[in-house]
This record gives sequence, C-alpha cells and structure tokens, in this order.
Amino acid sequence: TDNTGNGGTANPSADVSVNKTLVTAGPYLAGQSISYSLVVTNNGPSTATAINVSDTPTNLSITSVTGACTAFPCTIPSLTSGSTATITVNATIIAAGAFDNSATATGAENDPVPANNTDNTGNGGNASPSADVAINKTLLTAGPFTLGQVINYTLVVSNNGPSTATAINVTDTPTNLAITSVTGACAALPCTIASLTSGSSATLNVAATITAVGAFNNSATATGAESDPVPANNTDNTGNGGFVGPSPSLTLAKSASTPTYNTVGQVVNYSYVVTNTGNVLISGIAITDDKIPTVTCPVTTLAPNAGTTCTGSYTITLADLNAGSVTNNASVNGTPTAGSLSPATDSETVTAVQSPSMTVDKSNPTNADNDASGTVSINDVLTYVVTATNSGNITLTNVVVSDPQLTPTSNTCASVVPGATCVLTGTHLVTLADVTAGSIVNTATGDSDQTAPVTDTVTTPTAALAIVANDDT
Repeated sequence: TDNTGNGGTANPSADVSVNKTLVTAGPYLAGQSISYSLVVTNNGPSTATAINVSDTPTNLSITSVTGACTAFPCTIPSLTSGSTATITVNATIIAAGAFDNSATATGAENDPVPANNTDNTGNGGNASPSADVAINKTLLTAGPFTLGQVINYTLVVSNNGPSTATAINVTDTPTNLAITSVTGACAALPCTIASLTSGSSATLNVAATITAVGAFNNSATATGAESDPVPANNTDNTGNGGFVGPSPSLTLAKSASTPTYNTVGQVVNYSYVVTNTGNVLISGIAITDDKIPTVTCPVTTLAPNAGTTCTGSYTITLADLNAGSVTNNASVNGTPTAGSLSPATDSETVTAVQSPSMTVDKSNPTNADNDASGTVSINDVLTYVVTATNSGNITLTNVVVSDPQLTPTSNTCASVVPGATCVLTGTHLVTLADVTAGSIVNTATGDSDQTAPVTDTVTTPTAALAIVANDDT
C-alpha cells in the first residue's frame, strides 16, 4: 500500500447555468406587458454559493421581479448540486420592434462550463406599433343655457404612446347640437390628424348651436391606425353637456284697420299677430278682448318661432263717440307641452273725430188776435217755438234754448243726442213799444257745453189801430 504523497487537494466546482423562457405568447404590441421566467440551475458537483443573477433587457422595461429574487441584480445565497431556483420577471415592451433579455448567473465557485452562465438568444419577440390614443372634451360655456345659444367646447386628442400614432380619425356626434365651426387641429368634423408622437396632443375648438329643448351633449371619438392598448379612452361621450329647460312664451301685436272713427255703426277691424317666441310647442291658443266677443284664429297650435294672424271686429257706438276714443285690451294664452306660460297682452286705441254742432230754428209766431183786427197789435199774444237741433255726431250736454222776449225765457235739456232736439215754447205780449217800433225783432239762442252759441232771429211786423173819430154834432 502506498497512501502518501503524490496526491493533491481539489477546489469546489459548480456548473451554474441559467435558462430563460418567454411565458407570454404573441403577437406582441409596443406597450404590452409580458412575463418570462429565469431558471438558475446548479449542475454540480459542488454546492454553488453567492450566485449573482443579472438581467439586461432590450426594448423592455422590467416592472416586477418575484420568486428567488425581487429585483435585479440579485444574489442567491446557495444552490446544492442538482437544485434550481426560479425567478419570474414582468416587463413592458417599450417600443415597436424586436425585444429580448440577456440573463446571466455566476457562482463563487469555479464553473467548469461557463458557456451556460448566460442565456441571451431566443425567447424574445417582435412588437408591432401601439399607440394609446385618447380624447377628452370640455364644455367651455357656462349655463344656464337657452335654445339657439352658441356654445363652445374643446376636444383634446392625446397620444399616450408608446409608438407614434398616425392617421388619427376624429369624429364628433352631437345630440341636440349643430356644429357651426371647427378650428385648431381640424377645420371640420370628421377629420384626420396626420400623426402624433408619443406624449403629444392636439386641440380642436368647436362651436355649436343648441337645437332643441332638453339635454345636449356630444360624443367625440379619436382612433389611430396603430393598435390601441386602451380602447376605452378613445371615446368621450359622458359629461360636459348641459340642459335647456322649457321656456314657453307668446307675443301679441294688435292693430286696427283705422286710427279714427266718426260715425255710430262704423265697423273697426282688428288684427292680432300671435308669435310663439318660446322653445316648446303651444296648443289651444285663444285670444280674449274686452271689447270684442269673438276673435278668430286660423290656427291654434304654434311651433317655436311660428306665428298666426287672428281677426276681430267692433262696431262704434254713440258712447264711443262721446268718450273720444276706444281702447280695447287683448290677451293671448295657450297650453305649452312643457313649462308654465303667462298670457301676452296688447292694447289698441282708436280716436274719435268729434264734430259737435247745433242749429237753432225759431218759427214765425202764431197770433192770438185779441181785438180781431187781423193784425199784430197791442195786447195781442204771440206764441213762438224755438227748436235747437243736435246736428253733430256726439251728445250735447246742458243744452239751453233761450229768448229774453218770451215767457218762459229759456228751456234747459240735460243732454241731446245727435239728431234730437231741445224745444222752447214761449209767448210774447205785444206792447206799445212793439207797435211804436213797427215790428218785433227777437233773437233766440241755443248753447251747450260742447258748442258755441247759435242764434236765429225772427222779425214780426206790428200794426197800430186806427183812431176811431166820431164827428162832432
């Protein structure tokens, strides 16, 4: 036996290897999250210690590390011969194109097969372009809102990457809105934005007119030619709208066929222009007039901005002529489909052309011939009739017919309508003065509150009785 000398001491040796496997199946998109595993193996023969593990990704961004390590680089304290340790890696593809990772594991001991310490080929992939295109709309005009109002809002189209977005189609589908102008990144809708690099945005300024009562809004959409990893934000169709409440309203414009009148029985025709100035349909439209019992309308239902012309007539009375004018007040009301409606009113005044006038006629007298002389002589009683006639078109008040030579001297009528009379009947006793003068000249007068005095004069010849002389004897 020879058991000494010619021997030696062997150092530990551990064949450490690493194998990587892409767990996530393709096809792949830029921005996509993927998973792969790293399996670190000790092929022996010795225990491997202080195993340093690193990973160098290409076009990948590591987001998490779990299993035997929680980050890179890391150290596995030891692996006995034949044992393994698994590391799960999650990463995001940074950009379109090829992606891969180079994983390396080395222990503290001598490694007889250093070629398998690194796995840097295969188990990669190729990612197509991907762009997260998003759109956000903002209403710039503050409420409350009215029908026909022009509102403004913005559409901001953003590319959240990772790739450049191209041929971005932008559409806008408004509800109860009519788009009137588009400025900024587009001049009309729909439109195409040529491209947006990752992280950039484009703004559209949109003006629109509110076209109906109720809620208004717009659904805006932006999509690029590339695959979009977050399609949920391609459309903004909620919020940033408004509401137009019902606002029923009518207007009434009344006019007369003539500005003046002058005759009892004259007919004045009226027109009533009714317009729906609100924003809802109004039915059951009816006009009331304090002077006209019936106003006729060709239609009784009006849509917003529609109108109709109604008609009515009025016959002039003597009271209207006496009053000097006729004012009639009209109102219009109806039933709106929504909201509360207040009546619209208008009044119209037509002026009387008053023509107060009076005539006076004094008749020739009748003679009570007391002496049977056949002439108007002393002590005869004459009877006169003075007639004042209303020859105008209004009622005369406080009409006084007078003649100072008559008994009675006057007669007063409180009122005299057109065509009617006020009469003074009086007597006159022929006096010596009348006979001496040769005639009786007396003037009758008619007067009223509305007219100047009017006179009529009658001359009645008188005769002196002959002297009866008896011859002397």
